[in-house]
Order: sequence, then C-alpha cells, then structure tokens
Amino acid sequence: MKFAEVIPELARAIPEFKPDQTNAGDQITYLLLQDLIQFTFGLDPGTDGALLHRIFDFLDRLCESSDQEVRMLSRDVAWTVAEDASLHRFKSFVGKHLRQYIRDSPVGTALLN
Repeated sequence: MKFAEVIPELARAIPEFKPDQTNAGDQITYLLLQDLIQFTFGLDPGTDGALLHRIFDFLDRLCESSDQEVRMLSRDVAWTVAEDASLHRFKSFVGKHLRQYIRDSPVGTALLN
C-alpha cells in the first residue's frame, strides 16, 4: 500500500468509521488514523468482533507495506495502539505485522508477550 492509498483503502475497508465530516478535507492521514484507533478502542470485542477483525486486518496490511511513508505511519499507529491500557482486550485481533511494530515500541514488550 502506498501512502496516497491509505485513506481510500480505509474508507473501503471500514465504512463504519465516519470521521468528522465538518473538517474531513482538512484531516491528514495521521490524525485520521489516530481517530480510527480511538474509535477501535471504544468497540466491544464481545459484540463487535467482525468489525474489529476488519480494522485490525487493515492495520496489519498497513504494517506490511514496503512504502517508507506508510512504514513511518504504521510505526506511529502501532505505538499509539501499544500505549492504550485496554490493548489486552483486543490482543486476539492483532495480526503478526502489527504485533511486531507493537513489540518494537517502547511499551510493547510488556503488553504482547
């Protein structure tokens, strides 16, 4: 995935995620993905499993990109995920590429061993 493809791919993969439409044109990719993480951790793993699978699949695909800009974005997203205290509730949804980025974060080794 190329950096320019991130937002269109996000919109296709997770149509349930609706960013603030009042300033959607002004939102940059990093902020939009931070909003996605906040949205994700507000979901219930018990009832929103299918949606969570799609979200974490998208994040995992993001993490396996060879594009340098996407790799930097993936690192920032993964580190934000790693810092969330409720990550343990979502551990079963985390794919291998995202898991590696989380493990590489300053707090990741304590969360996903």
